[in-house]
Amino acid sequence: MGAMPTTALQLRPEEWKIFEELSNELKDGWKVTEETLSAFERAEELEMRYRMASFDHPACQALVEGVKKAKNAAEIEEVVSQFDIAALSQVQMAELFFTLGTRVLSAMVRYALQRAESDEDLEGVAALTEVRHMLFQVNSSS
Repeated sequence: MGAMPTTALQLRPEEWKIFEELSNELKDGWKVTEETLSAFERAEELEMRYRMASFDHPACQALVEGVKKAKNAAEIEEVVSQFDIAALSQVQMAELFFTLGTRVLSAMVRYALQRAESDEDLEGVAALTEVRHMLFQVNSSS
């Protein structure tokens, strides 16, 4: 029996604003809690993660390279928009998210929220916020 899809979104204030702009029909049934953690990685921590990562999927390497070159959140969103996350295994996703860090995950959350049109889309956002929350916990314990 598979895990039940989560109906809880852990959103930062700027993401909450995007969620509020979605249709009432789409928002119905979703529980939103505020993401209170904000232990973003330092640049040197991310650089170490980049160096340690060994991706077996060429798209992952391309995404990481694109994100490293991005100069701001808009450029990160542009890089992320061209990436098909569904093509990855759970193990590949875990390594990718750990390597990219919480800022990029936050950009992915904003990007996905702005384009959400179904409960399935919001389930994907919920999964991203869950992973981000776990990374914030890891970051705040180190």
